[in-house]
Amino acid sequence: MAVYKECGSAVAPHLFASEGWLNAILTVAKGKADSAEKKSDRTHYSGNMTSNLAKQQALRARCIHPSRAFVEFTNPEALQSAVQRFEQQVQWHPDRLALKTRRHTYTYSELNAIANRVAHALVELRGGRTETVALLFENGAPFVVASLAVLKTGKIQVPLDSTFPPARLSYMLEQSEAAVVVTDSCNFALAKELGAVSLIS
Repeated sequence: MAVYKECGSAVAPHLFASEGWLNAILTVAKGKADSAEKKSDRTHYSGNMTSNLAKQQALRARCIHPSRAFVEFTNPEALQSAVQRFEQQVQWHPDRLALKTRRHTYTYSELNAIANRVAHALVELRGGRTETVALLFENGAPFVVASLAVLKTGKIQVPLDSTFPPARLSYMLEQSEAAVVVTDSCNFALAKELGAVSLIS
């Protein structure tokens, strides 16, 4: 009797008399191969997950925090605005250093109080409408205070570096259509020279 060699075993030819049996055998064989491949993929994916988790834990162990403990953000905290996050820090650490430059040093409570005064002055002058506000400062603490104040009012800020040429500043001021300019005493004269109508110093 003639035989066929299939996967190293002797198979009688009458077993392949029906094409349906052959298809069934091939389908079962393919199913086993696919199952083995999927199992291999799951094992590889699980291995990657374990490896990534280990890397995250190692990174977390090296994190430095003022309280010497890693602080995770919950989903509600991650969705906070910059202002909400800052004010939360004010409540938690009012006396901690928040901002320090060569000429200025502010704790969180001090920075918040100054920014609130500027924000209230801005709202008193322009109301709560959404509009563009130009900030004319050199790099330093006063710019940070003004920027935080504008964020608190919900308005749009356009930073203007006072060291730029006046022609460029005038162009930026015109194109931004800023309704008001927030500046400090050092740049008050420059703001007037640029033709700013509403000023907060």
